[in-house]
Amino acid sequence: MGKQVVVKVDSEATLEDMKDVDCVVSLGGDHTFLRASALIWNRMIPILGINTNKDVYTGVLNPHFINYSKRDKHAE
Repeated sequence: MGKQVVVKVDSEATLEDMKDVDCVVSLGGDHTFLRASALIWNRMIPILGINTNKDVYTGVLNPHFINYSKRDKHAE
């Protein structure tokens, strides 16, 4: 589709990095989601937050979590 994917840790991402993005995927917890959303706060682009803490799910802002032990059910 001619799209480029750029992966950065939250401490490396800058406003300049976000100027031409079409969407943001935040992998981490609520802090990571808030940091990503702060970088795009004035733009109308989608952001997807995925909680990656498989042991303790306490996220409020990242409601999506994949339980890999039940991946067959998720695949359905």
